[in-house]
Amino acid sequence: MASMKSTKQLGSITFKRNMQRRIAERTLTFVLCVFIYYPFFIFGMLMTYLARLTCMFKIWTGIGYKEYGKLGNISRKNPISDIIEVSTKEELSFIKHRSPTYLYRMSVWTARELSKYLLRGQTTGLISEQDLCYSLLCSVFAHSLTWEKDSEMYRMKMEGFDDFYLFRGFYWDAREVWFSKDCTKMKLVFTGDREISWPCEGKQMAEWKLAKLHAQVCLTYYAPGLSHNHVHFVFPSSMTMVIKRYLKPTSFLFRFLKPFFQFTERINHQALNVCKATNNKRSILDRHFFFWQPIPITVEQFVEGVAKKCHQYYHSNH
Repeated sequence: MASMKSTKQLGSITFKRNMQRRIAERTLTFVLCVFIYYPFFIFGMLMTYLARLTCMFKIWTGIGYKEYGKLGNISRKNPISDIIEVSTKEELSFIKHRSPTYLYRMSVWTARELSKYLLRGQTTGLISEQDLCYSLLCSVFAHSLTWEKDSEMYRMKMEGFDDFYLFRGFYWDAREVWFSKDCTKMKLVFTGDREISWPCEGKQMAEWKLAKLHAQVCLTYYAPGLSHNHVHFVFPSSMTMVIKRYLKPTSFLFRFLKPFFQFTERINHQALNVCKATNNKRSILDRHFFFWQPIPITVEQFVEGVAKKCHQYYHSNH
């Protein structure tokens, strides 16, 4: 009876704490939105409309108008060609249809994350083995998978991490993920050829969870930064430019391909030239307010990582 009462009391205390934190979080989010982020959102929308008017002015008058985008070299060390200039109509379309979604992320969403951060409520759940296998097989990670016949397991080798210089306190030490077809066996390989396998029990399970957390952190960058660069850049950018230059917008082929290349020109240009989401300088603003910049590297390292991967795929491997 005593143990049941203590369990109920503990559950009641936990419930009250969670409710208090939730109320405090929502109150703080409301205050931040009203005094900071709603005005920021309104200002951003006004700037978006101003940018739209600027693009429309260029189209109407021809002053500063660019009919087509432009390809150019984005790296001296690993020379590859991608978009360095965006056409005016593509810029207008992007501002009209995509910019508002970014503004929401930079305002209301940021207020929520800042509230969680101030109340120490930011948590990242540890991915399950089954979900990890599914993510690797059914996402951009699949471009990095190979099948090893000897061990009868999939292998994903995370190449490129050794080229980065991270901020102090950050570690990208996972290098390989191995797993069977039915996801009943898994193995993680780290720097120094250290290995840990699953299934396991006892103390090894605690080590496995910690190792999986390190791998999860590495995968969060490997997906956008290294695993599918040859799919995202160079060829799609070149094809987009060719289609827009040589196909009539009213043609069947152009309309058929449009959903596949729409915004590619502007998105790839932003990723490699504007770089607002990948230029983390470890400043006070970057660390505490710009939550869309979680990557602990600078834009120079990000672009060189993309260029190296693309150069290896398009030049060294062919």
